[in-house]
Amino acid sequence: MNKTARKCVVWAGGLFLLGAIAIVWLPSLYAAIADHSGPTAQAGLNVLDVLLTLIRSSLFPIGAALVGAAVVIQALDGSREP
Repeated sequence: MNKTARKCVVWAGGLFLLGAIAIVWLPSLYAAIADHSGPTAQAGLNVLDVLLTLIRSSLFPIGAALVGAAVVIQALDGSREP
């Protein structure tokens, strides 16, 4: 396997793992933070909610893009014959 394609696959696996952890644990983390903050912290909680949602919704697509990039890199690598 091409060195760059292997790096893409490793990063994709890491992002998939982080995405799964983010989907499971970030809502609980947000709920814990919201429980410990006072009523005046709503603006900060709204910003935190947006950031956590962006993180949760972007890790899997970026990982999938890296897997696709690895496939393309491997397909265009001319050093090996099938």
